[in-house]
Amino acid sequence: MIIFYVTHKKVSKLEQAKVLIVEDFKPLVHIQTAFLKRLGIAAVQHAGTPHEALELFQKDPFDLVVSDWGCTRFTGVDLFREITARKAQCQFVLLLPFKKRAEAKQAETAGVRLLLEKPFTFDQYAQAVEQCFQVKAS
Repeated sequence: MIIFYVTHKKVSKLEQAKVLIVEDFKPLVHIQTAFLKRLGIAAVQHAGTPHEALELFQKDPFDLVVSDWGCTRFTGVDLFREITARKAQCQFVLLLPFKKRAEAKQAETAGVRLLLEKPFTFDQYAQAVEQCFQVKAS
């Protein structure tokens, strides 16, 4: 007689998450992708512009969008407004330039809950992502 044991790995919210990085600066895309993979998130895509992000989002919604503030002709806040107007159930983190109080106020007024100021550390980035999914990465 042969007995097979099947083990089921418990998959966390982070491992199941689909994340879209909206950033036009390639080195920062690579850093964020590495951070997300370190947190256990494998499904990471990148858009170089908010318009490209909306096209990707329309095809397949994401669980989390991490967007740069300064994108050409369309800010990260504009992207947030477009996504929320579509009634998408998506978390959103906005990356802000260092010490830009006016931009932070505009983002908060628009309803962005999570702002992360550049430059940021892995721990700060991880905390923002974990807060989106209300989990602690192991």
